[in-house]
Amino acid sequence: MVRKKSVAAKVKTRKKAYQRRVTQLNKSCSWRVLVLVIQAAKKFLHLRRCKSCYKNLDCHCTISKEFLKKTNYKSLSNKTNDNISFEIIQNKQAFDDVKNILKTVVSKVCRLDYQRKRQSEISKRKRSVDDCSPDESVLRKRLKQNNWFNKKYNDNLLFRQNQTQQTACKSRKKYRNNSVFREKEKKRNRKSAIEKYNNNEEFREKEKTRNRKSAIEKYNNNEEFREKEKTRITKSTIERYNNNKYFREKEKIRMKRQMFNRYHINMNFRQQQKLRSNQNILFKYRNDAVIQEGPDYTCRVCGLALFRNQVIPYIEEKYITKNMSFEIKERIQYYLNN
Repeated sequence: MVRKKSVAAKVKTRKKAYQRRVTQLNKSCSWRVLVLVIQAAKKFLHLRRCKSCYKNLDCHCTISKEFLKKTNYKSLSNKTNDNISFEIIQNKQAFDDVKNILKTVVSKVCRLDYQRKRQSEISKRKRSVDDCSPDESVLRKRLKQNNWFNKKYNDNLLFRQNQTQQTACKSRKKYRNNSVFREKEKKRNRKSAIEKYNNNEEFREKEKTRNRKSAIEKYNNNEEFREKEKTRITKSTIERYNNNKYFREKEKIRMKRQMFNRYHINMNFRQQQKLRSNQNILFKYRNDAVIQEGPDYTCRVCGLALFRNQVIPYIEEKYITKNMSFEIKERIQYYLNN
C-alpha cells in the first residue's frame, strides 16, 4: 500500500517547483542581458581605439524619440532626452550592430517594466474587488493567511523580530510625518494610561512613586520650579483657609499643637515667645491709657474727633437773636442739641 500525500505536502512541492522555475527564468534573463551589454561595450571600446574615428569628428549618429516610440514603450521615451548622440562611429556595420544590441536591451527593459506595472494593476484590482465584495473563497483565503502568519510569528524568533522592527519603523515614520495620526495616538495613550491608573493598583503605586521622585529631584535642582511651587502652594493654602471652615479649624488645631510642642522642646523659641508676649502686654497697656485720655466728641457734619477743650457749649442768647426768623432759630437749635 502506498500512502497518499496530504494537501499541505502537495502545496509545498508545487511551491518549490514554482520557485525553481522563477529562479531559472531570472538567471537566464539576467545572463542574456549581461551578454548583450558586454557585446555593446566591446564594440564601443573597439571603435574608441580606432584612429579613423578621431579623424572625422563631424560624423555622428543619434537615437531620437521616434526610434523609441516605434517600440510602443512610452514610459522610457518620456524619460530620455530628445537626442542621444554617439560621436565616434564611422562604419555603418558597426553602427548597425550597436543599434541592434541597444534595441534588444531597451526592448527587454521596457517589456519587464511593462509587465511589472501590469501585475501591480492586476493586484490592485483584485484587492479592490475583495474589499468591496468578500466571498466565501476570499474569506477562506484570508483565514488561511492569518493562521499561517500567526503560526510563523509564534514559532520563528527571527520572523517575529523582523516584524516588530518593521511595524515600529512604520509607526515612527507615520507619527513624525502625519499630524492627524500623531494627535490620535496621543489621545489613545492618554485614555489607556488613565484607565490603567484607575483599574490597576500596582501601576498606580508605581506611577505615584515615580512622580514623587521626579518632583523632588526637580524641586531640589531647579530654582525657578522651586519658587513657582512655593508661590502656588501659598496661594492654594490661603484660598482654602479663607473658604473652607473645616480646613481652617484643622489648621488652627495643628498650629496650636505645633506651637505647644515647640514651646516645651526648644529653649530659644520659648524665650522669644515670652519676650514677645511682654512687649504685646506693654503696648496694649499704653494704648489703653492713650484711649482713656482720648477725644470724647465727634462732629456730626464732618466726623472729626474732638476733645473737651475743642468743643464750645451751647448758649441760646449768644447764637440766637431777635432779628432771626423762626426757621433759622429751629435749625440752629436742632444742630446744637443733636
